[in-house]
Amino acid sequence: MNTKQRFFELFPTYQAMTERWPGSSEVADKDVILAIYTPGDYSGSAWILFRGADGTLFEAADSHCSCNGLESWLPEKTTVEALRLRDLSGFGNEFGAALTKFLATRAKKPRLTKTQRWALRLLFAGPNTIGTTPKSGRIPVNTANSLARAGLVAPFYRGEQKGNYWMIQITDAGRKIVEEIQDKEAVGDFARAKS
Repeated sequence: MNTKQRFFELFPTYQAMTERWPGSSEVADKDVILAIYTPGDYSGSAWILFRGADGTLFEAADSHCSCNGLESWLPEKTTVEALRLRDLSGFGNEFGAALTKFLATRAKKPRLTKTQRWALRLLFAGPNTIGTTPKSGRIPVNTANSLARAGLVAPFYRGEQKGNYWMIQITDAGRKIVEEIQDKEAVGDFARAKS
């Protein structure tokens, strides 16, 4: 898939979109995030996601039977959170992948405590999995739970779960956070060494 692709199906280009969907020309090409127009048996469905002048997200949708083409242009404000709840799976895999990628880049980064950062680093640098227990040397259960709620670690059970002891592993999102932390620290270390 072309990672920069924004137009799909019967909207292969910005020009095709504006020709087929009256009203859509009020959106500048650079502001279109994703647009799709899928054909059916003598029908069609269209959807567009775009950014307003102030950065606000808008979407518009329309469908038609064989008698008419796209006619309704009624953009509405939307949010990333609202888009995550919407089922747009009927538009196909390639478009779904592009929308999923857009939404993933808009994920809120969790604010981590020192203990949470320490726990992620421990998982990142050490074994793939680590235990949680009140005993020293392990990640505290409450820290593991908060990281799991943020999607940065996932449970990984080995054998039977006993009491508050379970195994966790770092997720891809957790690895990305640790890499960002390490990058920031490396820049800080370089700046301090240079001065």
